[in-house]
Amino acid sequence: MIRVFLITVTFSATAHALTIGPGELYRANGPASWHRIVPAPQVQPLKTRTPTASEETVIAQARAAQLRTSPTAVVLMDGDAVVYAWQRNEAARLYWGASIGKSVLSMAVGQAICAGKLQLAAKVREFVPEAALYAVGEATVRDLLRMAGGTADNTVNPETSSPWTPADNRALNDGTLTMQQLVLQPKLLTMHKGFFGEAKPGERFSYKSTDPALLGIVLRRATGIAYGSWLQQQVFDAMGAEGGGLVEQDGEGYGLTSAGVRLPLADWERLALWVRRVSDEGSCIGDYARKAMLLQVDNPGLPSQRKFGVLFDGYGYFFWVRNRIAPKTTFASGLGGQRISWREGSTRMTLFFSREEDWMPQLYEIVRAWNGD
Repeated sequence: MIRVFLITVTFSATAHALTIGPGELYRANGPASWHRIVPAPQVQPLKTRTPTASEETVIAQARAAQLRTSPTAVVLMDGDAVVYAWQRNEAARLYWGASIGKSVLSMAVGQAICAGKLQLAAKVREFVPEAALYAVGEATVRDLLRMAGGTADNTVNPETSSPWTPADNRALNDGTLTMQQLVLQPKLLTMHKGFFGEAKPGERFSYKSTDPALLGIVLRRATGIAYGSWLQQQVFDAMGAEGGGLVEQDGEGYGLTSAGVRLPLADWERLALWVRRVSDEGSCIGDYARKAMLLQVDNPGLPSQRKFGVLFDGYGYFFWVRNRIAPKTTFASGLGGQRISWREGSTRMTLFFSREEDWMPQLYEIVRAWNGD
């Protein structure tokens, strides 16, 4: 059974100022059901190089940001070279990516599509007959990737985007509830009702953990293997991971696909590099990655009206796009200020880990400067 550890959070009057306890950010252990990531057959080497004079200016910006209490790690990359890296806690073995795990799920789904196990047009009910009685059963894989499954908004926590209640967490911690039982609750399969009636799959963007959680059920059944094993074969081996990380999953192999990936900082760097490289390929996964990292659906409303993705005007396949400060840049984004960025048409990448989102404009300014925009 999966064990979900509660996040220690505190709230302030500042919007999106949710603090993650270091015990959660750096957690490096978990129950036996969690997948232990092993080294890839060929570990991807990472280089370092001396920054140029113009890059030193950006590094100075990063160092100024590091004076805040929120940032815990900053990495500036150019291709396979790490130009600058800083960690507040040098002893940290693993970093929790929070909702960056959704972007990892996206790439895992892309690999399943390229392996012929899934299609973007496949419907939820084809793999999850339990959902056939609900309108969400007609949602496609593409709908879920775009956060457009259509299920009700009022089931999720407005601060974390998670639908799990304290009772759910207790049951998961006790081992009396599985991911299937949790995700396939009727209240989480019910469609959103708005002014014009019940929503239809694909009609509206609504960021919440229910879509990636449901897609995780689909992926587990489509591939026939545990989520962690699929990630090991199709993502971690492909990117050349050094190993030692964790994938959160239950005893049936269903993963916490909305947020359950914990990696050494160097493997987060390798993930960023792998996504960059495949997005340049003329392969099936390359075609998928390019689509995933470009606009697929608008994030409606003004920034002040948005619950999530405040400074993003659009969304891809579990990637955020159209950042208002760092243009033409795609982000994997997680609770508390976890960010990985890729600049369109460039080898520039950034990685940030944090305990609070109170410095995001400053973070995006660093990204823009590093991109040369």
